[in-house]
Amino acid sequence: MILLAFLACSPNLAETDTAVDLPATRPLAEPTGACPDLSSSGRTTMSSNGEDRDFYVFFPPDAGPDLPVVYYWHPLGGTASMMVNYLDLEQVAADNNVVLVVPDALDTNPFEWNFVAGEAEAADDLALFDDLRTCLSDQRQIDLRRVYSTGMSAGGLWTTFLSIHRGDALASILVMSGGTGNMVQYSTPAGEPFPALLVWGGPTDIFDAGPLQINFTETTAAFSEQLRTDEHFVMQCEHDGGHDLPPDPVAMTVDWLLPHIYGEPSPWRDRDPTELQDICFLPQ
Repeated sequence: MILLAFLACSPNLAETDTAVDLPATRPLAEPTGACPDLSSSGRTTMSSNGEDRDFYVFFPPDAGPDLPVVYYWHPLGGTASMMVNYLDLEQVAADNNVVLVVPDALDTNPFEWNFVAGEAEAADDLALFDDLRTCLSDQRQIDLRRVYSTGMSAGGLWTTFLSIHRGDALASILVMSGGTGNMVQYSTPAGEPFPALLVWGGPTDIFDAGPLQINFTETTAAFSEQLRTDEHFVMQCEHDGGHDLPPDPVAMTVDWLLPHIYGEPSPWRDRDPTELQDICFLPQ
């Protein structure tokens, strides 16, 4: 069984005589450590919240400013290197004119990412997200209104947690086998409502480790209902592969995430969900 995680300056505006009021994203935080050199793609390390953190970053060739950014969070037992190699993420960045950030978890986290408690307990991983966002903005002038997060399993649960605690920094999320319940507690996210694509592997999408069992059908349904109550646009996709990636996850990531802009309605509101994949639908 494959357990892989999947998976900003504002967009250019025409000059007008009238000021355009755009929803404000989360203010950039002062980095908790020195920013690394982000002039080129590859693997690097930075000090974040007192910890040495390893990550990959990939830029498209001849990358200019105002590019979108996708964070990919790996699953339990996975690594950033595994994701990069399996999904050919350097080529994904080149093909789609997007910046990809792929962090490694700390060895001290039993679930890779610290999504089981509150912000204080998750300080290291939240700081890494914040620090990389600030460093990329300072050095590469990324589009702060097009920052996204995605992951599967532990990466999906962390994306769920991140959207709750950093919703004002995210234009959209793609959660694969994540959601809320016995691992991630829901609270209303700050900021503008964000579109969410929630994907799971059907009735057999269950993580079972003795006393710990996560039924991702239940956690996905709970997260979907909570988001929709808070007026977020939600689309869902159910495949029959159990606790695994959906079909063609790279295309799903690109086609869902990249059209979204922070604070603006989802373009998928006016499209047939099956245009994304025939397993996708709007929840009732």
